[in-house]
Order: sequence, then structure tokens, then C-alpha cells
Amino acid sequence: MADERSSKSHHHRAKIWSLFSVIGSGLLGSILTIVVNNPHSITIIENGEKTVVTESSYLELVEENQNLQRELEDKTSAQNIRQTIQEATTYWNNSDNIQALTVLKNSDLDSTEITTLYEKYSSEYSNSVLSQVDDLISNRMYEDAQALLISAKEVVSNPAALEAKLLDIQNNAPIKLSDLKISASRYFESNQEQPLEDTVGNKYSNGNLFVISAEGDTKFGYATFYLGKQYTDLTGLISVSDESENRSDVQLEGWIEIYS
Repeated sequence: MADERSSKSHHHRAKIWSLFSVIGSGLLGSILTIVVNNPHSITIIENGEKTVVTESSYLELVEENQNLQRELEDKTSAQNIRQTIQEATTYWNNSDNIQALTVLKNSDLDSTEITTLYEKYSSEYSNSVLSQVDDLISNRMYEDAQALLISAKEVVSNPAALEAKLLDIQNNAPIKLSDLKISASRYFESNQEQPLEDTVGNKYSNGNLFVISAEGDTKFGYATFYLGKQYTDLTGLISVSDESENRSDVQLEGWIEIYS
């Protein structure tokens, strides 16, 4: 008799759970009617079949459902965290630092592991970028240095050091003479299309090159630039072009004047 009651109770509980699952998941295809009998029980009619659910059973099932939902969410979150860390680590090990940092930065998962790894990678990458920038500056590659800093500061967790370095370069890097506007000139032309060669075979790549010439004894070439009191030094090379005429009857003189 006890076994029979236990079996019926188990069947009844299973039926309640089945109905509860239908209600909780919002599945279509079942016709559900809920009738409140009294403060202690409700009757659920599913496709004509009645099931009475007591208040205590209902609350217990609600709690079980919430626990199962939390367990499922925890497992899904843990799996997503592992996948994110694995993806970022793979990019990092393949020297794709920006992509690795982007994966970690864009993650919306609440994870101490992801935050810690993001901080670690950000610090290492920032130090590496600053070292590369110093090398570029020593080779006067200021534009490349700025481009590297701009891309790096967008993905690291704390870009303060990179932004300070970028500002320092922008305030102190030399500017090309070809970027300045010529206010007056004669026999002075910009040569940005083809490389040049001097009389001893040195070659000069195109870009920021100028050709100055002269006519007779008095018509010398010159150019003036407005500096706006922003610059103090002028550096560069002056060479005799390989295309210059070899004339013994004319002696050319040249000079540079700087007005701030």
C-alpha cells in the first residue's frame, strides 16, 4: 500500500513538473487552463486533463526550476569564458596582439580571469609599442611612430602612457619642408615624382625634394617659406644634381637664409 502511494505521488509529481515545464517554457500546442481553488492549491487543465497542484508543491517546483536555470547559466557562462580566453591566447601566441586585445576588450562576460588577462596583455603590449616607437623616432620615422601609437591606444586598458608619447611626438617632431607653403620663389621647384641622383652617385628617394637652379651670373634661384615663429632649426642635404651642366665660364654661389 505504501509502495502504491509512493508510486502515485511520484507520478503526480512528474505530471506537475511536466505541466510546469509547459507553463514556464511557453510552448505552443497545449491548451492550459489554470483554476484557483483556494489559497492552498490550483487546478491546471491541460487538453482536458486536470491536475491539482498544492501551493507547497508549486513553490518547490518554482525553486527547482530557478536553481536549474542558474546552473545552466553558470555552465554556459563558464564555457564562454573559456572560449574567450582560448581565442585571445591563440591570437597572442601568434603575435596578433591587437586582435587578442580586441577579443578581451569587447567581451561582455563578467570574469576576473578575462579582466586579469586583458590587463596583463595590455601592459606587455604597451611596453613593446613604446620600445618600437623609440626605434622609429631614432630613424626619423615620425609618421610610422604616430600610426603605431594611435592603433595601440585604442585596444589597451590604460592608454595614458601611449597618449602622452603621441602628444610629445606631435609637439616636437620635425615637419617636412614640402609640407610648408612657399610664399615666394624663383627657379625653385618641388620634385615629388621621381628620385634624384647627385654628381657622385648618391640617390635620393622621391618626396620632400626640391630643385633649385640659376641663370647667368645674377639670376639665382631661391624660395621663402612662412614659418610663423614655430620652428628654430633647418636640417637637410644640399647636393649638386647629376643633371647639372658642366660649365667653366660660370661660377655659382648659393646660400640659405632663415627668418623666424
